[in-house]
Amino acid sequence: MRVDVLGLQAFIAIADHGTFGAAAKALNLSQTALSHRIAKIETELGLPLFVRTTRKLALTQEGLALLPRARRALVDLEKAMTELKQLGQLRRQEVTMGCIPSLATSVLGETLTRFAQVMPNVRVRVMDGYARVIATQVNGGEVEFGLAVRMGTHYELDFKPVMTEHFVAVCRRDHPLADRGSVSWDELSEHCLIGNTVINSALRMSSNQPYWDFEAEQISTAVSFVKHGLGITLLPEFEQQQPGYQNLRTLRVTGPGVSREVGFITRPDMPLSRPASVLMDLIAAQFQVVAQRAERIGTGTPERPA
Repeated sequence: MRVDVLGLQAFIAIADHGTFGAAAKALNLSQTALSHRIAKIETELGLPLFVRTTRKLALTQEGLALLPRARRALVDLEKAMTELKQLGQLRRQEVTMGCIPSLATSVLGETLTRFAQVMPNVRVRVMDGYARVIATQVNGGEVEFGLAVRMGTHYELDFKPVMTEHFVAVCRRDHPLADRGSVSWDELSEHCLIGNTVINSALRMSSNQPYWDFEAEQISTAVSFVKHGLGITLLPEFEQQQPGYQNLRTLRVTGPGVSREVGFITRPDMPLSRPASVLMDLIAAQFQVVAQRAERIGTGTPERPA
């Protein structure tokens, strides 16, 4: 049985005002329209709600039993509608995105500064984690979109490539390879190598499986090993723009080079909010900026002042 909300409103108004005329005026209805609503709900219930006489209007026993329940039902409905409206307003004022840590540190900082200028009243939540976790979050609706690498799972999701990011080797300035502009895998194998999860993921489908003398989970840990003189590590080229890399040397990797395709993960059946679309456009533009910086770092060209 469907709940007749308009009929309940009419029923409560008549009970509160005592007459059809006063109730119709309160609801801004004609008495005929009000009578139709009451007749409809009484027909659906199969019993009368009012005792009608020429002198007064009174509730039947069934009407008395229904009245408090009807009031509670409408209050609960109004509360639910208010909460849904507030939730809708919150969604319009908040963007939740997923992002792999290496891109969160190299791309998002400046992007979010720009986003705060463009849309100052929108809150941004960044869920940083591994690409597979982000894909699961996008698929489950926990985040509007993800910024991650292309992967072979979650085929039901859309992947929009933004840029191909190459991996570079990083060593201390006193390392034997520090004066080189590039280095091959054969040359790298002659030195102590420090692995990390990100380079391992990039090499997963490659025939090139180097021997790691040391291995770390996070890039930051691998870089700290480099700073202590334990060897060379490999990381995404955009990562080298972080403050902790000024005293290190960057070398291009050849024979063969290693890269990863980065882009946006979205659900094809879930339209993006306007703030999410704006944020994605700003991220795509920032990729061009960091790519130019990475090229200048690789060639030793000083960055032009803004």
